[in-house]
Amino acid sequence: MRTTISFDEATLAQAKKRAVRAGRSLSEWVADVVRRELPAVPTREPATLPLLPEGNGLQPGIDLFDGSALADLMDSDADS
Repeated sequence: MRTTISFDEATLAQAKKRAVRAGRSLSEWVADVVRRELPAVPTREPATLPLLPEGNGLQPGIDLFDGSALADLMDSDADS
């Protein structure tokens, strides 16, 4: 992909010299420098979830992976 980047003359001269020393074209050298400076994957701190107060846990027969059964249970609780 082509793009245009503006450098002051001194910076461009240094970049050209470094590219020649590395045996690369200026475009390749600039792309390598930018790639090294960019993080591979944005880093995030892991989420901290609040601890719930201790209780009785799940009621017998409750399956958290059965969404329709949970919806039915919540609907039946709302009707009472």
